[in-house]
Amino acid sequence: MNVVAKPIFILLDFVEGTCSDDFAKNMIDFLESFRFEYVHLIVLGQESIFRRLSVLQRESLKIPAPIYMTGWSIFRKWNNRRHEAMGNEAAGSNYGGGR
Repeated sequence: MNVVAKPIFILLDFVEGTCSDDFAKNMIDFLESFRFEYVHLIVLGQESIFRRLSVLQRESLKIPAPIYMTGWSIFRKWNNRRHEAMGNEAAGSNYGGGR
């Protein structure tokens, strides 16, 4: 599955704050196999899943710089903005609503 016609959002929340090096490597392999017009990956954690990538590798995979925010609020705010842009005001209530 290299090309996806509809947007896919994958949310990974590392409750312990990080993941193993093997999992991080597997995620990089997974990302390299996709075209990213429609696949979006959101990773919540205290340590970057992309910690082993060089700057050149990050740029070639189009991985943006990390955003440092606390807790669930980042996802809730992102979700609300995304659904508002799509004209779906009620979608934010699926995740506790609010802004």
